[in-house]
Amino acid sequence: MKYLLQYKVFESKDYEYPDWETLSPEQKFAKIILQSSPIELIPDKAIPQIDTICLSVKNYIDPESKKKINWERPVLGTDKLVKLPIRTGLLGLRDRVRWNDYLMNITAYDENVRGFYYEGFIAGLYGGKRTEKGSRPDVEINGKTVSIKTTDDAPTLGSLKQASLNVKLENGTTLFKYIDDNFPNGVLDLFSDPKNEYYQDLLWESAFRDVDYFIIIYFDNSGKKKRGEKKPTPTKIFLTTFTNEGLKNLVKKRTVPAVVPKNKGKFALRISSKFKNYAEEEFTIDIPQVTVTELDKLWNKELRKWGNYVFGEYITRRMRTDALEDIDKDRQNIASKMLEPKSTGNNQSN
Repeated sequence: MKYLLQYKVFESKDYEYPDWETLSPEQKFAKIILQSSPIELIPDKAIPQIDTICLSVKNYIDPESKKKINWERPVLGTDKLVKLPIRTGLLGLRDRVRWNDYLMNITAYDENVRGFYYEGFIAGLYGGKRTEKGSRPDVEINGKTVSIKTTDDAPTLGSLKQASLNVKLENGTTLFKYIDDNFPNGVLDLFSDPKNEYYQDLLWESAFRDVDYFIIIYFDNSGKKKRGEKKPTPTKIFLTTFTNEGLKNLVKKRTVPAVVPKNKGKFALRISSKFKNYAEEEFTIDIPQVTVTELDKLWNKELRKWGNYVFGEYITRRMRTDALEDIDKDRQNIASKMLEPKSTGNNQSN
């Protein structure tokens, strides 16, 4: 036990940490997430993290039932309700905190930026990978290339300027020049008249030939509106999927018409919010919600009193609740080992 007692040497008496009960819900959440290995936002870091989470949950055995939990990685184009990999018990509660933190963070970004972060989420969840930088598709899943877009209203599929420059017409000019000379509003005018089908096909093929699927992500507005926020907090994520040919036909036939782009210039292709009504498949992901009561359960103040007594407050505050629980359950075995002579590198006893 003398080694346990020595932990108190590291306590600092110069700083008083606020009591858990005095923290706001936001502060409690932040304290828990700092102990829970938050998921990185950058896609190249998020993908291996999410992949590891998926594999660990798939092989997770519930400690109560001693059975594997029923979770499988979702399959693109198959699963209508996509379940996030979440374990049971306190570990499952901690998983929900991590997913809530990650999804709310990437969703909070402007739609021009968050599509980049969603590449990591989609690739990690579906077991895919990111494509080469600069290519039109964003990720590859099971050999299929996917372009990912997020929107609050009408999504922009991208700028088609370079794609139009790459198309040479029979008269020796480029499709870019043809559009620039004949359509004051650029690709918006081009896709507004079925008489332009020949040039529509040329431009679409040049821009999206490497894309097998489009995933357009949007969010619900059923959550509560927090102070200082313009929009309610989303509680669901909707993944609408289209094949390349399917979305092209919707745009050409003006079922989902092109609309005025948002400050993207005359070569940006932005489509109507009607896309939601014509998705070939739509998948729903519930963003896990966590209550203050559940945060209190994760912190477990009563167990931490025991931890403070054994390790001291300034060590215990750095420990996860599940680690404290494991120590508490195995306290007799740990105490016995702590009383054993300390081993040295030379196999000598102190």
